[in-house]
Amino acid sequence: MMKNLTSNNRLKSIVKSVLFLTLLIVSQRQAQAQFVLEPFVSNDDFILESWYFKTIDESKRFSVFALNEAKFNFDTDQSTVLSYGLVGFDWKGGFGPVTGWRASENGTAALAGFQYGVYRENFLAYMTVNREVKSDPNYEFYSLIQYRKPINEKLKGFSQLQISKNFQDNNHTFSLYRLRLGLDLGKFQTGIGIEQNMIGEGWDHKINAGLFVRMELY
Repeated sequence: MMKNLTSNNRLKSIVKSVLFLTLLIVSQRQAQAQFVLEPFVSNDDFILESWYFKTIDESKRFSVFALNEAKFNFDTDQSTVLSYGLVGFDWKGGFGPVTGWRASENGTAALAGFQYGVYRENFLAYMTVNREVKSDPNYEFYSLIQYRKPINEKLKGFSQLQISKNFQDNNHTFSLYRLRLGLDLGKFQTGIGIEQNMIGEGWDHKINAGLFVRMELY
Protein backbone atom coordinates (compact mmCIF):
# COMPACT_ATOMS: atom_id res chain seq x y z
CA MET A 1 0.00 0.00 0.00
CA MET A 2 2.76 2.44 0.97
CA LYS A 3 4.68 1.62 -2.23
CA ASN A 4 1.60 2.41 -4.30
CA LEU A 5 1.11 5.74 -2.51
CA THR A 6 4.76 6.63 -3.04
CA SER A 7 4.57 5.75 -6.74
CA ASN A 8 1.39 7.83 -7.10
CA ASN A 9 3.02 10.81 -5.38
CA ARG A 10 6.03 10.55 -7.67
CA LEU A 11 3.83 10.37 -10.74
CA LYS A 12 1.78 13.37 -9.61
CA SER A 13 4.93 15.42 -8.94
CA ILE A 14 6.39 14.56 -12.34
CA VAL A 15 3.10 15.40 -14.08
CA LYS A 16 2.89 18.76 -12.27
CA SER A 17 6.46 19.59 -13.25
CA VAL A 18 5.86 18.65 -16.88
CA LEU A 19 2.61 20.65 -17.02
CA PHE A 20 4.34 23.71 -15.53
CA LEU A 21 7.11 23.63 -18.08
CA THR A 22 4.64 22.91 -20.91
CA LEU A 23 2.77 26.12 -20.06
CA LEU A 24 6.02 28.07 -20.23
CA ILE A 25 6.90 26.48 -23.56
CA VAL A 26 3.46 27.26 -25.01
CA SER A 27 3.82 30.91 -24.03
CA GLN A 28 7.21 31.01 -25.72
CA ARG A 29 5.81 29.31 -28.83
CA GLN A 30 3.19 32.02 -29.14
CA ALA A 31 6.02 34.54 -29.17
CA GLN A 32 7.53 32.61 -32.12
CA ALA A 33 10.74 31.98 -30.25
CA GLN A 34 13.32 29.29 -30.98
CA PHE A 35 13.26 26.43 -28.47
CA VAL A 36 15.31 23.61 -27.09
CA LEU A 37 13.47 20.99 -25.04
CA GLU A 38 15.48 18.36 -23.14
CA PRO A 39 14.36 15.51 -20.87
CA PHE A 40 17.20 14.06 -18.75
CA VAL A 41 16.96 10.95 -16.55
CA SER A 42 19.45 9.64 -13.98
CA ASN A 43 19.15 7.30 -10.99
CA ASP A 44 18.32 10.30 -8.78
CA ASP A 45 16.51 12.86 -10.93
CA PHE A 46 14.17 13.52 -13.80
CA ILE A 47 14.85 16.96 -15.31
CA LEU A 48 12.87 18.64 -18.06
CA GLU A 49 14.65 21.73 -19.36
CA SER A 50 13.73 24.28 -22.00
CA TRP A 51 15.76 27.25 -23.17
CA TYR A 52 15.70 29.63 -26.08
CA PHE A 53 17.55 32.59 -27.51
CA LYS A 54 15.95 35.05 -29.93
CA THR A 55 16.70 38.49 -31.32
CA ILE A 56 13.61 40.68 -31.10
CA ASP A 57 14.34 43.61 -33.41
CA GLU A 58 15.29 44.09 -37.06
CA SER A 59 18.83 45.21 -36.22
CA LYS A 60 19.28 42.04 -34.10
CA ARG A 61 20.77 44.03 -31.22
CA PHE A 62 18.04 43.28 -28.67
CA SER A 63 17.68 39.67 -27.58
CA VAL A 64 15.89 37.43 -25.11
CA PHE A 65 17.42 34.42 -23.40
CA ALA A 66 15.17 32.27 -21.21
CA LEU A 67 15.74 29.02 -19.38
CA ASN A 68 12.95 27.07 -17.67
CA GLU A 69 13.39 23.87 -15.71
CA ALA A 70 11.28 21.35 -13.83
CA LYS A 71 13.14 18.81 -11.66
CA PHE A 72 11.90 15.79 -9.72
CA ASN A 73 14.10 13.91 -7.25
CA PHE A 74 13.31 10.19 -6.89
CA ASP A 75 14.87 9.88 -3.42
CA THR A 76 13.00 12.75 -1.74
CA ASP A 77 9.86 12.75 -3.93
CA GLN A 78 10.30 16.51 -4.22
CA SER A 79 9.95 18.65 -7.32
CA THR A 80 11.43 22.08 -8.03
CA VAL A 81 10.87 24.61 -10.79
CA LEU A 82 12.97 27.45 -12.12
CA SER A 83 12.33 30.28 -14.57
CA TYR A 84 15.35 32.39 -15.56
CA GLY A 85 15.28 35.05 -18.24
CA LEU A 86 17.35 37.95 -19.55
CA VAL A 87 16.69 40.71 -22.06
CA GLY A 88 19.96 41.98 -23.50
CA PHE A 89 21.33 44.67 -25.79
CA ASP A 90 24.29 44.00 -28.08
CA TRP A 91 26.24 47.21 -27.57
CA LYS A 92 29.35 46.10 -29.44
CA GLY A 93 30.72 42.75 -30.63
CA GLY A 94 28.24 40.66 -28.65
CA PHE A 95 28.84 42.56 -25.39
CA GLY A 96 26.19 44.63 -23.65
CA PRO A 97 23.87 45.14 -20.67
CA VAL A 98 21.10 42.76 -19.59
CA THR A 99 18.12 42.89 -17.27
CA GLY A 100 15.81 40.08 -16.32
CA TRP A 101 14.37 37.81 -13.67
CA ARG A 102 14.78 34.59 -11.73
CA ALA A 103 11.81 32.80 -10.14
CA SER A 104 11.74 29.56 -8.16
CA GLU A 105 10.14 28.04 -5.08
CA ASN A 106 12.70 30.05 -3.06
CA GLY A 107 11.39 33.38 -4.32
CA THR A 108 11.73 35.84 -7.18
CA ALA A 109 14.27 38.51 -8.01
CA ALA A 110 14.93 41.14 -10.66
CA LEU A 111 18.40 40.91 -12.24
CA ALA A 112 20.79 43.36 -13.90
CA GLY A 113 24.26 42.84 -15.37
CA PHE A 114 26.23 42.26 -18.55
CA GLN A 115 26.27 39.62 -21.29
CA TYR A 116 28.57 38.39 -24.04
CA GLY A 117 27.48 36.16 -26.90
CA VAL A 118 29.06 34.46 -29.91
CA TYR A 119 26.84 32.64 -32.41
CA ARG A 120 28.12 30.55 -35.32
CA GLU A 121 26.74 27.65 -37.36
CA ASN A 122 28.35 24.97 -35.16
CA PHE A 123 29.37 27.02 -32.13
CA LEU A 124 27.47 28.99 -29.52
CA ALA A 125 28.72 30.73 -26.39
CA TYR A 126 26.52 32.83 -24.11
CA MET A 127 27.82 34.27 -20.83
CA THR A 128 26.37 36.67 -18.32
CA VAL A 129 27.34 38.19 -14.98
CA ASN A 130 24.46 39.67 -13.02
CA ARG A 131 23.21 40.60 -9.57
CA GLU A 132 19.85 40.80 -7.87
CA VAL A 133 18.36 44.28 -7.76
CA LYS A 134 17.90 44.54 -3.99
CA SER A 135 19.86 45.08 -0.80
CA ASP A 136 22.10 42.17 0.24
CA PRO A 137 21.98 40.69 -3.29
CA ASN A 138 23.18 37.42 -4.76
CA TYR A 139 25.70 37.59 -7.61
CA GLU A 140 25.64 35.07 -10.42
CA PHE A 141 27.76 33.91 -13.34
CA TYR A 142 26.04 31.83 -16.01
CA SER A 143 27.42 30.40 -19.24
CA LEU A 144 26.20 28.09 -21.99
CA ILE A 145 28.79 26.78 -24.45
CA GLN A 146 27.92 24.47 -27.32
CA TYR A 147 29.92 22.88 -30.12
CA ARG A 148 28.91 20.56 -32.95
CA LYS A 149 31.57 18.61 -34.85
CA PRO A 150 30.51 17.64 -38.39
CA ILE A 151 31.04 13.91 -39.06
CA ASN A 152 29.25 13.57 -42.38
CA GLU A 153 26.43 15.30 -44.26
CA LYS A 154 23.75 14.05 -41.84
CA LEU A 155 25.59 13.46 -38.58
CA LYS A 156 27.47 15.65 -36.10
CA GLY A 157 29.05 15.17 -32.73
CA PHE A 158 27.31 17.23 -30.03
CA SER A 159 28.75 18.78 -26.85
CA GLN A 160 27.30 21.33 -24.47
CA LEU A 161 28.35 22.74 -21.11
CA GLN A 162 26.28 24.89 -18.77
CA ILE A 163 27.83 26.52 -15.71
CA SER A 164 26.00 28.50 -13.03
CA LYS A 165 27.71 29.98 -9.97
CA ASN A 166 25.94 31.95 -7.26
CA PHE A 167 27.53 33.97 -4.44
CA GLN A 168 26.37 36.23 -1.61
CA ASP A 169 28.70 38.46 0.40
CA ASN A 170 31.67 36.68 -1.25
CA ASN A 171 30.35 33.36 0.10
CA HIS A 172 29.50 30.51 -2.24
CA THR A 173 25.83 29.53 -2.19
CA PHE A 174 25.33 27.27 -5.20
CA SER A 175 27.04 25.98 -8.33
CA LEU A 176 25.85 23.81 -11.20
CA TYR A 177 27.86 22.09 -13.93
CA ARG A 178 25.77 20.44 -16.65
CA LEU A 179 27.59 18.52 -19.40
CA ARG A 180 26.05 16.88 -22.47
CA LEU A 181 27.95 14.65 -24.92
CA GLY A 182 26.38 12.76 -27.81
CA LEU A 183 25.28 12.81 -31.44
CA ASP A 184 23.42 15.46 -33.40
CA LEU A 185 20.85 13.91 -35.73
CA GLY A 186 19.44 17.18 -37.06
CA LYS A 187 16.45 18.21 -34.96
CA PHE A 188 17.39 15.68 -32.27
CA GLN A 189 20.48 15.24 -30.10
CA THR A 190 20.98 12.36 -27.69
CA GLY A 191 23.72 10.91 -25.51
CA ILE A 192 25.05 10.92 -21.96
CA GLY A 193 24.75 13.74 -19.46
CA ILE A 194 26.52 14.61 -16.22
CA GLU A 195 25.12 16.85 -13.48
CA GLN A 196 27.30 18.22 -10.69
CA ASN A 197 25.81 20.35 -7.90
CA MET A 198 27.83 22.17 -5.24
CA ILE A 199 26.12 23.77 -2.26
CA GLY A 200 27.22 26.10 0.54
CA GLU A 201 30.53 27.49 1.71
CA GLY A 202 31.93 23.98 1.97
CA TRP A 203 31.19 23.34 -1.70
CA ASP A 204 29.48 20.04 -0.81
CA HIS A 205 29.02 18.29 -4.12
CA LYS A 206 27.00 15.56 -5.78
CA ILE A 207 27.44 14.06 -9.25
CA ASN A 208 24.79 12.26 -11.30
CA ALA A 209 25.15 10.66 -14.71
CA GLY A 210 22.26 9.82 -17.01
CA LEU A 211 20.81 9.99 -20.49
CA PHE A 212 19.34 12.94 -22.39
CA VAL A 213 17.24 13.42 -25.51
CA ARG A 214 17.33 16.96 -26.83
CA MET A 215 14.79 18.34 -29.28
CA GLU A 216 15.16 21.59 -31.19
CA LEU A 217 11.75 23.16 -31.81
CA TYR A 218 11.21 26.18 -34.03
